[in-house]
Amino acid sequence: MSDPLITSPPPQSPVWALYDLSLPERAERLAKDEGELRAQSGVIMVAGRHAAQADAFLDGAEMEQLWLKHDRWRASLEALRTELASSVDGEVFLRAARRAVWLAARAQEGAAPRLIFGAGMAESLAAWLAGKLIGVPCAVSLQDDTRWTSKLVSQLRAEARAVRESSLTQCLNA
Repeated sequence: MSDPLITSPPPQSPVWALYDLSLPERAERLAKDEGELRAQSGVIMVAGRHAAQADAFLDGAEMEQLWLKHDRWRASLEALRTELASSVDGEVFLRAARRAVWLAARAQEGAAPRLIFGAGMAESLAAWLAGKLIGVPCAVSLQDDTRWTSKLVSQLRAEARAVRESSLTQCLNA
């Protein structure tokens, strides 16, 4: 039986790495990771504010437009939100869900990534959700102090292809 969230994935391209530059220390993390990502032919996607290193910027107005346009994805993610119950704050989840729809729509426009990497917990949630929508694995980073329930952290660890614990290269090649 197929997953109701997954649509047919387009041909795959490199790793997509998501950084929310409005969060603490993400600009520094991006600066540190950029060389490894470029070596992997990574596509750097940023939210929160623009960055010179970025290949794409997640625009809020475009995210909202895509959220409203993709009824099936929206309904699937809202059902998942209900399943997660109190595992994640509703506002945080809905922000990640909109980012996931933006990533999924972008992947369907061209070549989907072979992997979506979230640079921190907030980005990892969006990467995980996007991966569910288009059938692409995610790699997550659980290195920040965002308060998440152990249920959600366990689920992300279990479903991610890799968890970044130190080396980004090892995580992306797992």
